Amino acid sequence: MGYALIKQRPMVVAPRARLSSPVRAAVLPAHQKSVVAPLWQQLEREFRAGLVNSWDWVETWLNHYGDLVPHWFVVGMSADGPAGLALITRGLCHKRGPIALRTLHIGTAGEPHTDTVRVEHNRLLAEPHHRAAFAAAILREATQIDRRCDLIMLDAFVPEDADLFLAADPSFVAFPEPCH
Repeated sequence: MGYALIKQRPMVVAPRARLSSPVRAAVLPAHQKSVVAPLWQQLEREFRAGLVNSWDWVETWLNHYGDLVPHWFVVGMSADGPAGLALITRGLCHKRGPIALRTLHIGTAGEPHTDTVRVEHNRLLAEPHHRAAFAAAILREATQIDRRCDLIMLDAFVPEDADLFLAADPSFVAFPEPCH
């Protein structure tokens, strides 16, 4: 089970220049995978990544779906250096009844339902004392990637990490969503 976040009011994104956060984020395009790989591996060693946010898992998923599923890397930076890394993907086939929905997924998801890999116990890969700020930065960047997005999906995120996203922006509400 995961959570889908939906914005309660029209999406208004604060200009980047006005943001004051201990974590600044940058979005790197998919073709920057070779730049992201060593940084991801460094952070997973430092912050004790779990299986589904390890580089082995992410790289395997990208090798299978990366050419099909549009994706970006969000790199969080604090004054001390790298503070977190995340993958954002654009879902390909999400529907609610007959209605196609535009979705963004945090983590390895978004592939066609017929070819899905089930992710479980998804977590943020972030420095412990910057986790909340990094979750907020991911949401800001996701809304910049696709302002017309209908849902931001937290596929199989552990509740304590899903709560960080909800606390980051009170205009989002969560509802349980079967995930893949």
